[in-house]
Amino acid sequence: MSLSSLSRRLLPVVLLAASACARDTAGPRAARYPATLSLVPVFPSATAGALSLGASLDSIAVVVTNAAGDTLGFLGVPFPAGQDSSVLTIAVTLDSTTQTVTAIIELLAGGRVVFEQRVQLVVNSTWGLPTRVDSIPLASAIWTPASPAVEGGLSARAGFGAVYDPATGDAVVFGGSTPTGLSGGTWVLSGGQWRRLPVAGPGPREGAGMVYDAAGGVALLYGGSTAAGFGSDTWEFDGAWHGVSPAASPGPRGFQAMAYDAGRGRVVLFGGHDGTHFRNDTWEFDGTTWGQVVTAAAPSPRAAAAMAYDPAIGKTVLFGGVDSTMHPLGDTWVYDGTTWTPVATAAAPSPRAALGMAYDPVTGRVLLFGGAGDRTVGRHNDLWAFDGTTWTQLAPDNNAAGPSPRAAMGVFFDTRDGALDVAGGLGSDGILSDTWQWNGTTWSATGAAPLAARSRPGMAYDSRDRFAVMYGGTLADSVTWLYDGAWRPALLFSAPGPRLAPAMAYDTGRGRVILFGGAGAAGPEADTWEFDGSAWSLDTTSGSPPARSGAAMAYDARRATVVMFGGQGASGPLADTWEYNGATRTWTAVSPPSAPPARSGAAMAFAPVLGKVVLFGGAGSGGPLADTWTYDGTSWTEVATAHAPPARTEAAMVFERGSGETVLFGGRGATADLNDTWAFDGADWSELYPGVAPSARSGAGMAYDAALGAAVLFGGTVAGVPQADTWLFK
Repeated sequence: MSLSSLSRRLLPVVLLAASACARDTAGPRAARYPATLSLVPVFPSATAGALSLGASLDSIAVVVTNAAGDTLGFLGVPFPAGQDSSVLTIAVTLDSTTQTVTAIIELLAGGRVVFEQRVQLVVNSTWGLPTRVDSIPLASAIWTPASPAVEGGLSARAGFGAVYDPATGDAVVFGGSTPTGLSGGTWVLSGGQWRRLPVAGPGPREGAGMVYDAAGGVALLYGGSTAAGFGSDTWEFDGAWHGVSPAASPGPRGFQAMAYDAGRGRVVLFGGHDGTHFRNDTWEFDGTTWGQVVTAAAPSPRAAAAMAYDPAIGKTVLFGGVDSTMHPLGDTWVYDGTTWTPVATAAAPSPRAALGMAYDPVTGRVLLFGGAGDRTVGRHNDLWAFDGTTWTQLAPDNNAAGPSPRAAMGVFFDTRDGALDVAGGLGSDGILSDTWQWNGTTWSATGAAPLAARSRPGMAYDSRDRFAVMYGGTLADSVTWLYDGAWRPALLFSAPGPRLAPAMAYDTGRGRVILFGGAGAAGPEADTWEFDGSAWSLDTTSGSPPARSGAAMAYDARRATVVMFGGQGASGPLADTWEYNGATRTWTAVSPPSAPPARSGAAMAFAPVLGKVVLFGGAGSGGPLADTWTYDGTSWTEVATAHAPPARTEAAMVFERGSGETVLFGGRGATADLNDTWAFDGADWSELYPGVAPSARSGAGMAYDAALGAAVLFGGTVAGVPQADTWLFK
């Protein structure tokens, strides 16, 4: 009998004060024996009238079944709020005078099963006396979905419009291409925080031109590539979007260059692509209509060039773009409202397209960032300044101390902060969501990134700072996330870099999260990092383990040592055991007399009640495993248990202090993802039956939060799709 079918059967009767009837789902029996079962469940403090992690309980139900799953009797009553226990009397019809039955006890909140526990009992119908079972302790095993994380950052996108409004001190972003398609959303960056505005406006698009029109006090948007083709619409934004219907317009196009000429109060548009041709025409918008400017000379036809107005020289500066043969360009031009003039500079950025430019009023120069070169060069993250005569490089290419190389990002100058901002874009690993600021000397991360869906992140609980730390699980960003009842990003200068399935554990003795390896874009990593609650530091010790992802890791508090086992190496699953001494920052390979077979994706946790590390499952060369091992610092011991979870890999596992047991959830079985919950007491596994649980998944991150008294689970893969939901288990 499935949980869903059981719940549907119980819902119509759970609010009855007392009722009982017998059902026979298997057909008539030769004989029936009426009996009475009296159960006295004892409620844990977490569920005595209200769930510490969720809604108030409203009812309790019991279904009694035989070994075949046939219903022998059931009962539904209101939950006895405020009581520590309750007497439940159920009339049952047995198959024989003495029979072993299963009593399924469920607690409901809001008509929803939030807890389930199964108890096997022997019931006797002789003499008509009730079979009474006193003091059945209900284990606390409740999953509760946490409130969704507030989106604190610009979601991943590229090819969007981005402008800075000096009147409000806010940046405005519209549209772009996202991992799920074209966006029609409007975002504002204010006080270092992104928020999406609930406003309607232009339809979803990428490659639109967007500038701030200081004369009109509005952001002006033109054209772009939509699902229906290139647009020729003009829009203004002043907190709300307004469509403009000028008498003339540049016609359908996208990926044009646009800038605001503050000296003449005109928006300047150049080039772009109209779906058939690359353009090199020049247009101006005076606040009312568009007019074409015919010049004696002009830059060659191109798209994805960048422009910025330089008030120091009173001209609009253009650089780069891509031509009709899809080759990037590296020429510099200036426009004075009448004439385009090429500028031969002593130095210049390399040819590129989809770059970003903005004027820096602090230094009186035009700044240029990033962009895409040809296929052999790739994307850039260098920074240049143009003083009207030549270009000067301010930050080198492939700079590790700034934004990663990217193209089609948003670039604007924040006059209140006196800094250049770079947001999102297309990186080597996909569409990005981070925001960076250049203060004239250094780069720093800013503008919180959104908590995006991810699978196989590393998670550990920082007991000193009282938050869970999550890292990785996506190749799209390098954001460190902290959870203390709500998710928040840690804005850090450096981090381990994007990766999947890193191994993570918290060294309680030193107050450090330890991270090793994971799978980066180029393959498995072999680096060791420490996080002290505010910053990551790279451990450059020699003799580290070979590169791997999906290794199992736990901190052995008894021996003050991090233990790591297995993982997926460059040539397959591994079976080595390593220990990390944080005091000396050294890794040591250990050779126990016996060890689990090679595997990756195993679940591992330290059980203080055992003084041992517990390991379960993973995937070996033959598929998912179902073995249980413990490690005491000297040897691995396989534990022969009477019961065990089915074979699986990439399950989530933590030591749950409330019960004193090691709790395992989900993972990938032989043919499908799982969402069962199991507890290990050191000798045997028992399955827990919470009525509501996260959907079947593998690769979720999980850590036990001592401050909340609950395990925190995030994300994972459901039917091949990464998730962004958070659950609490207690």
